[in-house]
Amino acid sequence: MMKYVLVSSKISVKCAESLEKCGFELIKVPENGLFDSPVAAHPDIFSFIIDNNVVCHSKIKHLFDKLQGNYNIIEARDFEKTEKCLYPDDCRLNFAICGNKLIGKQRNADEKIKELAEKYNLKKIDVNQGYAKCNICIVDENSIITEDKGIYQKCTRAGMDVLLLEKYEVKLEGYKNGFIGGASGLYNKILYFCGCIQAHSEYKRINDFCSSKGISVVSLSDEPLYDFGSLLFL
Repeated sequence: MMKYVLVSSKISVKCAESLEKCGFELIKVPENGLFDSPVAAHPDIFSFIIDNNVVCHSKIKHLFDKLQGNYNIIEARDFEKTEKCLYPDDCRLNFAICGNKLIGKQRNADEKIKELAEKYNLKKIDVNQGYAKCNICIVDENSIITEDKGIYQKCTRAGMDVLLLEKYEVKLEGYKNGFIGGASGLYNKILYFCGCIQAHSEYKRINDFCSSKGISVVSLSDEPLYDFGSLLFL
């Protein structure tokens, strides 16, 4: 069965080529002018995946035509706007699934996410950060890495194992910084990073944390870590 990964159309050539060499077919999210430019092609802004369900913005629904039959493609309800879609309105799909937990700003959730949360009996962890998935690097079903103290506190209280990074070292042009979750993606016990994770000043902590969970880390290029909006594997 073909392996797919949803990526930004702005992903670097080196990262894209590395993913292809790893056997993935890339589904590239085009830039949408209604959204703030730095995040206007971010997969985690335009889609949410749980099990074989893909909730997505209407503008990218056609990208999943090849997956019909294997995935249930669901159009998000709350995105139909003609005006500019800015934070926090652009966060309706920006939720992280970690095991049986749905992490995000719950009042922002698209109605389709709420329906799936009920269907799968997900435990909701409410955080203040609208860009929750961007801020969460999933390591396993109960472990994450984040730079966000609020996410760290809420998830720790919920019994999760959380590595809180001390510095923001991920780049995102147009913003002061990006986030570790938006620069990474987990597939089959391998955590892929867009850029060189070894260059991160807290690499040893990151690698030790992942290793303790049986997760390997892979740099997709020798470039600085960059937030392209999460690698979403299908």
